[in-house]
Amino acid sequence: MSKERLVVIGNGMAGARTVEEILARGGKELFDITMFGDEPYGNYNRLLLSNVITGSQDASEIFLNSLPWCEENGIQLLAGIRAISIDRAAKEVHGVVGTS
Repeated sequence: MSKERLVVIGNGMAGARTVEEILARGGKELFDITMFGDEPYGNYNRLLLSNVITGSQDASEIFLNSLPWCEENGIQLLAGIRAISIDRAAKEVHGVVGTS
């Protein structure tokens, strides 16, 4: 049985939570998952970012899903690549590297 392709645009808290739910419901066996993330690393809890800025928490403590977690779950994370267009007819998502 071939898997369907699933593309998630955004590797923030909402995108990460969505993928976690999909995986919890057997999605690893159903989908080839690709995530576009504008930032060049895994997702983190943005609510705790102020703690990192003030020095009360280390940046490593606020990550939700690490890059190895993505690999372990068969997720192709396009970290640092912003999705810029969706061609629904061709079923393609195009990204660009190095934008912010």
